[in-house]
Amino acid sequence: MASIQIFAVSGLVLNLAGFLILFRYGMPYRVQTHGESALLLEQDDEEAIQVERIYRRLGYIGFCLVIGGTGLQIVAVLMA
Repeated sequence: MASIQIFAVSGLVLNLAGFLILFRYGMPYRVQTHGESALLLEQDDEEAIQVERIYRRLGYIGFCLVIGGTGLQIVAVLMA
């Protein structure tokens, strides 16, 4: 396989992985609740804070994968 094809296929795989992560965990810049609820509570929900932190990180990972995959595809086109 030529290096152009390797870059193109790698870019497509990264894009697919990034989009699947983004569809599952959402965009990283969604509105954060920081553990607060619409109900009046005595304290913040630590479990909700942890879940938001994980989703935000996974969202950024997915977003970076999409950017990296697009970059690899651009490199493949410029090499052709």
